[in-house]
Amino acid sequence: LQMEKLETVSDYFSRTLALVNEVKAIGEDVKDLQVVEKILRTLTMRFEAKVTVIEDFPNLESMMVEELMGSLMVYEQRFNEKSQIAVEEASQAQLNLKKDKEEA
Repeated sequence: LQMEKLETVSDYFSRTLALVNEVKAIGEDVKDLQVVEKILRTLTMRFEAKVTVIEDFPNLESMMVEELMGSLMVYEQRFNEKSQIAVEEASQAQLNLKKDKEEA
């Protein structure tokens, strides 16, 4: 199990929890901590900073899967917003540069 490069947190959690439910359906006991640790190990590199912070969380053992999902979804949203702003700024800079060349 590994998060795909372009997969969203929501989609990854859906896929992961579907597998967890299959395992539980055959009678296996799966603790939240096991799921949390597995998810943290299998996220893409764009989540590396957030994973480090979460792993340093003093009560990681008591973290619920839903808490982790919420935290990662907020991080993903902020990351995407900042990425979009960077793209827009780069596009504007290119337009300004082109305009300056045309005026020269």
